[in-house]
Amino acid sequence: MKHYFFFFCFAVQMAFGQALFPYLQNPTPTSMIVNWKTASNNETTVIYGTTPTNLNVTVTGTTNIFSDTGYNNNYYYHTAKITNLQPNTKYYYKIKTGTNESAVYNFRTLPLPGQAVTADGKIRFLIMGDNQIKAEPRYDTLTLNAYKKLKEKFRPNSDPSDNVALTFMVGDQVDVGTLDHYENVHFKKNIKLSPYLPIQTTVGNHETYGSLGMNSYYAHFYIDEIKYKNITSGNENYYAQQAGNVLFISLSSEHTGSAQMTWLQQILNEANNDSTVDWIISLSHRPYQAEQYVGDISTWVRNNAVPLLTTSNKYLMHVGAHHHLYHRGQLKDTPNYQIISGGTAWDQYWGMSTEQDFDDVQKTLTDWTYQIVEVDVNTGKVDVECYSIGGVYHKKYNELVDSFHRYKNQPKPAKPSITNTFTAPITLPLTLNGSAFSTTNGELLNTTQFLISKAADFSVIEKEFYRDYEDWFGKEGTGTPDYTKNQNAGVDITKATIAANSVTNGTYYVKVRYRDRNLEWSDWSDAKQFEVTGSVVSNPTFTLNKTEYTQNEPIIATFTDAIGK
Repeated sequence: MKHYFFFFCFAVQMAFGQALFPYLQNPTPTSMIVNWKTASNNETTVIYGTTPTNLNVTVTGTTNIFSDTGYNNNYYYHTAKITNLQPNTKYYYKIKTGTNESAVYNFRTLPLPGQAVTADGKIRFLIMGDNQIKAEPRYDTLTLNAYKKLKEKFRPNSDPSDNVALTFMVGDQVDVGTLDHYENVHFKKNIKLSPYLPIQTTVGNHETYGSLGMNSYYAHFYIDEIKYKNITSGNENYYAQQAGNVLFISLSSEHTGSAQMTWLQQILNEANNDSTVDWIISLSHRPYQAEQYVGDISTWVRNNAVPLLTTSNKYLMHVGAHHHLYHRGQLKDTPNYQIISGGTAWDQYWGMSTEQDFDDVQKTLTDWTYQIVEVDVNTGKVDVECYSIGGVYHKKYNELVDSFHRYKNQPKPAKPSITNTFTAPITLPLTLNGSAFSTTNGELLNTTQFLISKAADFSVIEKEFYRDYEDWFGKEGTGTPDYTKNQNAGVDITKATIAANSVTNGTYYVKVRYRDRNLEWSDWSDAKQFEVTGSVVSNPTFTLNKTEYTQNEPIIATFTDAIGK
């Protein structure tokens, strides 16, 4: 498939020439692709070396001239692939077209599979979502702040390549797939980071729009070169790429179907048997879940791709975008996160859409954010930090608005208990009391789940209380619509109240389990039995055992709490 890696030089034609800005992509332990864009001259030269004062190797590449309806300038796209490099090595380089040369920048090759980058055993990644907006300095502000945060967080005199291996951008790199937007929305707004950190993209819905659509995406990126264990998707819509001990699986929520699922299963089979892969992170533009514009997610990701991925004990999280905000949640029964990293695109605030508070989302913030993922290769730890620059209503300077982690081989919380003593029938309301949270490793309480059933084996659930220690959802107060309310502020989630007349009379069983902030569940408590009397309403329910059936498959329905039962 036609591809050109571009060191992007957003062409500024001036009397003294063109300013050249490189754009890196497709890093490996032994190679790097450099791209840039100019408005004239087809020379494509990269000069590099292992010190900034001794650039002693010259590589020439290819130049492709693109055209697009409505694009009035020349579009020269330069691609040079540097090969035979050493793993985990910092190289200095500059690019040259005609009489114009860039400044001297640097990049670092990836480590060998399974290995770290830093001397203390770390490998790090940046995650960012939607760009889209051309006329406002939103995304370039985000990348500038990320650049500053890396210097602030690590060393002021360090380069981004010293601390981060690469950047993942989760779709909608452009608003429409025109040359104008690739130049001025994607490349131009990334020039603070793209000369140092290779950028790997995920297909979004906006890449499919415009005069060139996906053809422009295919022309600018070399995704069809990316392989894991010599497995390629055979197209540029989805791919798997290993960096250190992490396998990134970039899915296309715009090209779903059986072929992608077959490929995903192949990748997962290899990864499960690969001792150099400790973690798997999946990405797709449309997210797993969303609490605004409810339903505007990828049901294929939610119902097909992620359930397959959760069968692997190496799976860490799914990263989505599409919604222009930040959200973090977790899957109920497996230790996996799902986030939205929605960048800085069109305004999306409380009150602008259909909204719903979901159990599998802990935090929805209408901020423009990026995430730093830090993997400790030696200890089996992953820490994720989310930094905000605010939004239209309130500006923030790299404010830490969320952090979460996942550590391997940690103990689960102690088994809780229901502390109520039931010696006689109960008239509702009834507050069920769980024991105090306890663990041996210092983790804090994250989630509690109470189940109430009329069956001793809990085969039919009458009521469930599933709550997290925090639930950031909805507008806070009467102020601007970017303030989010913590619905669980001050709530003791170790207690659950069954409201008056909310269940019918009869015998019930209750049990509880606790989850820590490492997403480890405790064992279920011992069940306790109690009897409800005095309820005067019926709450009949009719449930099916599944939502989809194959032909001639038995349908099992459960009808409970009918009048007189």
